[in-house]
Amino acid sequence: MTKIIFPLKLQHKEKLLEHLRTNWTNNHILLKNKKIFNWMYKFKNSINFLTVFEKRKIISSIGLLFNSYNSLKKKNIFYLDNQVIWLTMWSSSKNSKNSGLNLIYFLIKKTINKSIIGTVGCSLHAYKIYKALGFKCGYLNHYFFINKKKKVFNLIKVNFKRKNNINFKKNKNKLIFSGLKKSFFLIHDLKKFQNLYKKNFRYFLKKYEKNNFYKYKFIFLKEKNKVNGFFVTREIKYLNSKCLRLIEYFGNFEKNFDLKNEFQRICDNSNFEFIDFYNYGIKKNILLSSGFLLNNFSNKLIIPNYFSPFVMKNIKLRFAYYPPNKKMLFFKGDCDQDRPN
Repeated sequence: MTKIIFPLKLQHKEKLLEHLRTNWTNNHILLKNKKIFNWMYKFKNSINFLTVFEKRKIISSIGLLFNSYNSLKKKNIFYLDNQVIWLTMWSSSKNSKNSGLNLIYFLIKKTINKSIIGTVGCSLHAYKIYKALGFKCGYLNHYFFINKKKKVFNLIKVNFKRKNNINFKKNKNKLIFSGLKKSFFLIHDLKKFQNLYKKNFRYFLKKYEKNNFYKYKFIFLKEKNKVNGFFVTREIKYLNSKCLRLIEYFGNFEKNFDLKNEFQRICDNSNFEFIDFYNYGIKKNILLSSGFLLNNFSNKLIIPNYFSPFVMKNIKLRFAYYPPNKKMLFFKGDCDQDRPN
């Protein structure tokens, strides 16, 4: 007889880790580094894994991450409105029959008409299963801006002719580095985005401002004296070169913001080779008109995603979510994507 359990009691953590080493992978940083694993999944005296037990043994499991940290304090966690539950590290033992699928069916049933369940960066095998189960599936678009004053690159591969003209006319749109402020989330024009993004001040504070493993900075998008939104950013250093990764965006994305000059100014000030931004949900024409280019994943251009260790390769990030009729926004920072490897 099998039993689905959530959350997993802390006393069963070693059982879970052994199950993951045997049935998922035995060489992953989350199974080697307890601090990172606990930071992501431990909450008080439990582990945020949905598991299937059979005869006191874990035969299937899936890690759950929540956009709302307040959700973890609720008893009926799956019934809460307007939250996203991220699915990670999905695994089953060889003789578990359909217990792995039963975890997904369980989540769909528990969250119906309430929460959204989703994942970013899943394997091709998992992607095909999610698609067969009726999830909305696809790939994040990978946008980038290349420093127009650089001719030699160490971090990217560019085999096409670039236009290096920059219009340095005064621009009303400014990108300003600043600390995270709770007052920003109280601005009348931006309150509505908390429902759309399913994120709030506490989410950004816990995940980025107080992150113990990476250092993040916030860039606020200002138009005159009005704050339209902000990017969560992380600087990468490798091979004596640097780049800036835009991990998330929060705010108004429904109008065009010309940011080409601002991107170049940031590249000049910090000697970045490029700036990049993974996203699904913001209209392509909005981001292209802002100054980004879109990675077409050809051999003529490589904008890498992996830096630890560094891999000179274009990476397509898959996503899947349910129910498929919901409007969603995805970024590299979502799910478990931006963490030490």
